[in-house]
Amino acid sequence: DIARWGLGKPGLPKAVVSTGGKYVYEDDQETPNTQIATFDYGDAELMFEVRGILKRARKVAAVKRKRHSGEKR
Repeated sequence: DIARWGLGKPGLPKAVVSTGGKYVYEDDQETPNTQIATFDYGDAELMFEVRGILKRARKVAAVKRKRHSGEKR
């Protein structure tokens, strides 16, 4: 809401596009940890991004990729 107030756009946008998913983690959670959304107000655009991937999770993912590809540590 604060970002919309800053744009001076109190109403709804003309269009919204959003994408994301659950990346890196292999667990039983269903909540996406990555999302990007774009709100089109015609003469202004607002982008919102969420990245919930921790540094440790990135390292674990890199190690898994190396193992899967046959590379040595």
